[in-house]
Amino acid sequence: MAVLPALADIDALEAWTGDTIPDDDPRALAVLAAASALVRSETRRTWLDDMGALAAIPDELGTVVVQVAARVWNNPEGVTYDLAGSFAANFGTDAPLGIHLTAPERAICARHRQASTGVWTLGTTRLGPGAIGADWTPTENGPLFPFGA
Repeated sequence: MAVLPALADIDALEAWTGDTIPDDDPRALAVLAAASALVRSETRRTWLDDMGALAAIPDELGTVVVQVAARVWNNPEGVTYDLAGSFAANFGTDAPLGIHLTAPERAICARHRQASTGVWTLGTTRLGPGAIGADWTPTENGPLFPFGA
């Protein structure tokens, strides 16, 4: 399976977090790839053009990717609360979830979701009088006859 390009780059993550991140940092690349996969899954789109190159994505989706990646970048262990001397930090109850979309991020992705297409089967059941197996039964070489006829 081919690895798809991230929907945001390290420069965007760097700007969001305020950290200096090398262009080839494996952790940053992995976090951005995971965040991009999550957004792709939620939008049901690859965001690639016909040539397989990254297509233009809406700015708000790029922001979602960076937000998701930054949460994991800044808190890779999923710590909810940290205390160091007189300094305390609360990362929220969602921190242990790891890479995830918040409700507002899901709503943004939903606005860009591709509708389901393709072929599928729809099971049907006929209930009530006349349903096969209810009060009619087929015979091997003949028409349907009611039970007890």
